[in-house]
Parts: sequence; C-alpha cells; structure tokens
Amino acid sequence: AIYSSGAARDPTDDGRWDSVRIPNPCVGWLKGRQGAMVRDIEGRSGCQVDIDQTHKDLGYNTARMRGGTAQKRTAHGLVIAEVMKALEQSGGSTDPNLPGIKVEFQLDTQYVGWVKGPRGKVVQDIQVKSATRIDVDQNSRNMGFATVKIFGTPEGVRLARALVATELAKITPELATQLVADFPGGLEAAQQESRSAGHANACASAYPPVFSQPALPSMHAQSNAGAFGQPDLSGLAALTNML
Repeated sequence: AIYSSGAARDPTDDGRWDSVRIPNPCVGWLKGRQGAMVRDIEGRSGCQVDIDQTHKDLGYNTARMRGGTAQKRTAHGLVIAEVMKALEQSGGSTDPNLPGIKVEFQLDTQYVGWVKGPRGKVVQDIQVKSATRIDVDQNSRNMGFATVKIFGTPEGVRLARALVATELAKITPELATQLVADFPGGLEAAQQESRSAGHANACASAYPPVFSQPALPSMHAQSNAGAFGQPDLSGLAALTNML
C-alpha cells in the first residue's frame, strides 16, 4: 500500500492504530484549549491526529492518526489515555468497546520525587514510551502517601507499570517487586520489558515526525483494572501536572 504522501506503507502496519472513536463528551477535553492537547499529542508522538466529526450525531467523533506505525501507535495510546482521564473526571459511563483501562496504587511520599524525576523528566519519558497518562495525586501527602493513576491501553498501562517498577527498583526493590508481582517472571521480567521499550523507542525516533494541523485524537475505552493488590499507576500523570 502507498500513503498519499507517496511513502510505502509499513508491511507490519495492519491499520489497528489508524483511528479511535471518541465519545462526544470527551472531545473538548481531548482538543484542549485552542487545540493545545492535540498539538501536545502530535508533538510527543510525531504523528498527525485529525478529528473526524462525520458521526457526531451518533454520539462520537473519530480520531484519525497519520504517520509511521510506531508514531501512530503512540498517538493512539495517548488519545485513549486522555479519553479515559476525561471519562473518570466526568463520571460518565464507559463504552465497553473502548480499549482503555486505569490502574492506581499508593506510593510513599518519599519516593514521589524519584519517580517524577528532575522537572518531571522521568515520568514524562515513561508516559511517552508507554503511551499513557500518569497522574500523581498528593492530596493525601499528610498521610504519608500519594495516589498514582495510570490511564491507557492494557498494553500501555502494563509497560508503564514495568517502567515505574524499574525506576523504583533502584531505591526500593521491595516496593518495585510488589508493583509487578502479577507479572510472570516478576521484577526481572518487568525490567526486561523496560529495556526492550527503550530500544524500540530509540528505533522509532529514527523516523521523522509527520505533522500537519492539530487534530483531535479519539479514545477508545475505559475499564477500571486497578485491583492488583499493590499500588496503581494511575496517578503519575498528576505528577506532570504538578510540575
């Protein structure tokens, strides 16, 4: 297949990252003020995101991604993450067809700065590698912990957990092990996934970003999958917000 730009289509691209349905109530959140949210997603993914309003009367818009496979996959995940966040904030019902989840866990306040990194660089890097949104709610800091929430696709949230656990293992191996206790292979397997993600990210960066005018990503799904018996990663995005 050939893109309209004339570039050959990646043979591994089966089209699964090309679009996402966005419930109408989430479109405003996804666009952000003057399209800022969409531009941010485009900037972080290197993918062009356009919002198709053809089916608006049916209750949804469609976010369409244009770019390389890796770029589209990242944008697809980031859009879903933001839709999940919007659904949580609005208290709206979840479309079972939306491929999104939220995981959350508690993190001792003494480790928040470590996960966040200088100027939020660590958590921002994790969000891009995993195509998720991570919020960290520190309203309970006087109780000695923060609540971390991770929004995204099941695959993205799993990777984000692995990346967070890998960072935490440098200072608190016990907590890191608990965070990924459900992973076959435990912490060692999570660290291997993190290394693989870093390699894939480096390869993807070799492709030039495909930009155009900002478009609105569509987010599929939301499902609360937060009971792992250990801290949830949902709140790391808050970290970024509090920078």
